[in-house]
Amino acid sequence: MSGHRRNLMKEFHRFIESELRPVGSGLSLIIGGSFISDKVTPDDIESSILVPNAEISSRAALISIGNEAAHLRIKDEYGMDFYVNLDLAGHNDFYNFFQYVGPKAASKKKGLNEKDRRGIIEVSPW
Repeated sequence: MSGHRRNLMKEFHRFIESELRPVGSGLSLIIGGSFISDKVTPDDIESSILVPNAEISSRAALISIGNEAAHLRIKDEYGMDFYVNLDLAGHNDFYNFFQYVGPKAASKKKGLNEKDRRGIIEVSPW
């Protein structure tokens, strides 16, 4: 593992311990994006946590670290993209989004079709 990846992982652990564990413990965490790919120098770690519909009202503190201002702060402070995934119709589905290949990645001669799906890592418990 490169020093850059180690640093990203160190910051990811710091985020989990200082901000995510106190408000998101017990929920599934997913990791996706270039960090888990063969990209030599990934820009960041993309992650998301799913808040089940039955827990939305009791997870307000977790939901607040998923707002746009918190997202920008987390990106700046920890070098990562973190999203809260609400289990409600009409809300962004980051589980599927992180798996989307799309035309840009498919055109990089990896033998992928833009409708293929990328892998993600789901961690539970963490």
